[in-house]
Amino acid sequence: MTISASLPILHGANISPYVRKVRAAFAYKGIEHRNTQQMSQLGKMTVRELAAG
Repeated sequence: MTISASLPILHGANISPYVRKVRAAFAYKGIEHRNTQQMSQLGKMTVRELAAG
């Protein structure tokens, strides 16, 4: 397993206020993460994947 594979993944468009809030929380807590530019099927839901599943 590589280091980048263990980072949490944030799915969503950066223009979304929900995604921006989660990114701000990650930055505040010093949590490194990867993000994708895909919207969820509901359009507002932000999804976070954990390495442990």
